Amino acid sequence: MRKIWQGKEGCNCTLPRVLKTTLTLTIICCYTSVLFSQDYLGIGLHLTPPVVFDFTNTPYVRAKPQVGIGGSFTYKKEWGVKKNGAWYVEAGLTLQGLRYYQVSYIGDSSTIWSDFVNQHTGFPSILAGAGRTWLFGNSKNRFSIGGELLFLITQDLDSIYSYDFSLSNHPINDAVSPFFPRFNLGYSRDVRFFRTIPGRFQIYTNFSFQYITKGTQYILDREIGTYKKGRYRVNNSEFGVKLFTSLNKNGYKKRTNVASVENVILAHAERKQKFRISLNGQLFKVPNTIYHIPQVDSFTISSRPIMLPQIGLIAEIPFKKNHLWSAVFGLGLGKRAGTLVFKSDGDFPSHGQPIHFEQSVDIGNYGIVNAGLSRRHAIKGWMLSHTLTASAVLPLENEYVYLGVPLLANSIQPIPFEDAILEGWMDYANGRENIVVGIEYNPELIFTLRKPVFIGLGLVANYSFGGVIGHGTYKVYNNYTTYYGASLQKFAKLGVSIRLGFEK
Repeated sequence: MRKIWQGKEGCNCTLPRVLKTTLTLTIICCYTSVLFSQDYLGIGLHLTPPVVFDFTNTPYVRAKPQVGIGGSFTYKKEWGVKKNGAWYVEAGLTLQGLRYYQVSYIGDSSTIWSDFVNQHTGFPSILAGAGRTWLFGNSKNRFSIGGELLFLITQDLDSIYSYDFSLSNHPINDAVSPFFPRFNLGYSRDVRFFRTIPGRFQIYTNFSFQYITKGTQYILDREIGTYKKGRYRVNNSEFGVKLFTSLNKNGYKKRTNVASVENVILAHAERKQKFRISLNGQLFKVPNTIYHIPQVDSFTISSRPIMLPQIGLIAEIPFKKNHLWSAVFGLGLGKRAGTLVFKSDGDFPSHGQPIHFEQSVDIGNYGIVNAGLSRRHAIKGWMLSHTLTASAVLPLENEYVYLGVPLLANSIQPIPFEDAILEGWMDYANGRENIVVGIEYNPELIFTLRKPVFIGLGLVANYSFGGVIGHGTYKVYNNYTTYYGASLQKFAKLGVSIRLGFEK
């Protein structure tokens, strides 16, 4: 028989090796018995911090930094060891953004000003990261913590050029480190696409103390005709959302619709409803009027916030297969208006006295058409409604509205003023839109007064794309100098709503 244990000098330790191997295999078997994995492909959209400039304005140009816009495409793999969490690794490609709004004052009567947004989305980087997720609340909610390392493939910003304000990047002088470690936090929720495909929606943020790009900026000093040189910098942090879809085919199962008891009761009560008609009223804040004028020390032109009303009719038609959902159609009528605040010290007016004058500019009326969807919910005895619609706003008049500030601000005069120090018109021919398209959201609490009458109290928010519904030109002058200017009144909403309705 072969010895399996020898003295100190001739030990081959056969018994301890067998025990170690057995123990290792046992741990691996126990580990893999509870181990599962899930593979995802994700696409994301994120915001990056505003660019930082050394110089942002002169009397003739203003650069306003804005958050950048970027995107990402990633592969993610998760390993679950315990029921309440999982480890993950993630790799992919990400882009960052540099963005700023520029206003240049040209200053003659035919070409007063120009404004535009400069946007560069690029700086392609390869990312690789890992972290840990934990379940909380229920099996669909997850919180994650992790880290990642980015490798910048190329610094693809060459230059952004304009006459008054420019950016440039020199590949050697302005080089940044190609590697960027980042710390990330995220919240995600499991969802399903097309009722069968498992996926995940994630809100996340990445923290970085490094710059993804930096370089030189140039701003024109028109008084001496030369450019001032400064620096710009863009931080590499992110805040965004991602949508992941699962690559594991065995997870594709048809979802069973699960609804709360309250929503089942509500759906049964709504089953007989054929339509709802309501009278709607809204009161909301509109964007401040924008005035383009050079930054002159002796006077300023600005605006103040105002609230405007809208009334209208709304029709809701519940869907036959799901009575909690409805198609929504609306028609409304509202008011267009803006404000003008003119202030000057005694150095500008010809009579040598300071002027402080405010004017409300009544531009006219607008019609609005809404079409979209609404969804009703029952939560703890309350009935809530969420309505999301596309909107189209149409100015109804060919306006010709006078803008004016009299030299004697306290005097009562008919318009146009004989001694105006500022004078101009808001005119439909000066560049306002004929139709403004946007998105409107209206959450409400619904109360039944006495069937079939109900009342809805809620909030309203509207974002319109390029929504200029009033545009004007004017000039400011004294005995020595004339400045040409322009005004813009944009359309948006943020306010409250009330409606009284009838359902059948």
